[in-house]
Amino acid sequence: TGSVDIKADRTDIDTLASGTNTTITGGTALLGSVTAGKTAAAGGPLGNLTVRTTGSTTLGKLANQTVSATGAITVDSGADIRQGAAATGLRITANSDGVGANALTLKAANAIVLGEATLNGGLANGTAAQKSAVRLTSGTATVIDKANAAAFTATAGSTFRADGAIATAENAAITAGGAVTLNNVTAGGTGRDITITTPGAITAAALKASGDV
Repeated sequence: TGSVDIKADRTDIDTLASGTNTTITGGTALLGSVTAGKTAAAGGPLGNLTVRTTGSTTLGKLANQTVSATGAITVDSGADIRQGAAATGLRITANSDGVGANALTLKAANAIVLGEATLNGGLANGTAAQKSAVRLTSGTATVIDKANAAAFTATAGSTFRADGAIATAENAAITAGGAVTLNNVTAGGTGRDITITTPGAITAAALKASGDV
């Protein structure tokens, strides 16, 4: 029912669950299944997952694992954020109860490599009110599979690629230093925009917005 606070040069955990907040700081982190906020009050200030490492952060060890928090998820890596070699079907979900506006924020000094991961801000199949923001920032390339969010914002130092669908209830904005490769991007709601900024090429299967593209 309490919190988990880990400070270590190297963290390697198969399964981690906390009643309220989970905080991990140190050199590197390798995390399997994580659930933060199991007993936190819905929509309250607790239930957050925070990971800050000077080296790489790796999420997921096995197929179809979940990293989730009823509150916000913040991962800030001084190197890469990546999924484990066997972590196909990884799901990373902030605001897992769909209450509040707790964001999923991933920031890496180098690359974000989550090519088989789904990133959720809130309930993936919920209403607009049950969703929250997904924010990605990388110093080099970013690769994801799918994203579901209120607003989706990505800034990549080099290329950006999403192999699956990005669906938002609000605006979607992608800024990259190189090529942007997308499958389907849908910005729902009323008057919502999709904005892509890059000096390189843009390749997409479909871009659908209620406002401007």
